[in-house]
Amino acid sequence: MAAARMKDGKLLRALRDIVTDPSQPLRPDPTGDLIYLVPYVHGHGDWSRPFGLDTKHGHIVFVFKVEGQLFDPFFDISAKDLKSGFELKRAAIAVPRGKQLGPLIASTMPSNVSFRIAVEGTEELRCDSCLRPM
Repeated sequence: MAAARMKDGKLLRALRDIVTDPSQPLRPDPTGDLIYLVPYVHGHGDWSRPFGLDTKHGHIVFVFKVEGQLFDPFFDISAKDLKSGFELKRAAIAVPRGKQLGPLIASTMPSNVSFRIAVEGTEELRCDSCLRPM
């Protein structure tokens, strides 16, 4: 029926795949998703979480747009100041809607850490605000 009405989307494609062959697992479909870059800190064992800084505004996790220009300089500077045994790696995060970014980041943070997210291009992470002391 959706095909007859020329409707298409991720959910309809997933439902069509389930009906066609219910035994097959669903595959992620990042088509049309928003892609963000996040520096991740990796440490001893399987310790890993988004890189953040403790500031006077609280713990802030920085998220960057793929097409932005702030990620590489931020990453390079941040990678130099890590404690021994820790490494900074680049990660790409895909979300269908921007409002899902926060819950996804939260799912990778320790439950006892409260934090804020600063996304490139938003009021929280404008270039002129980057120059002010945090």
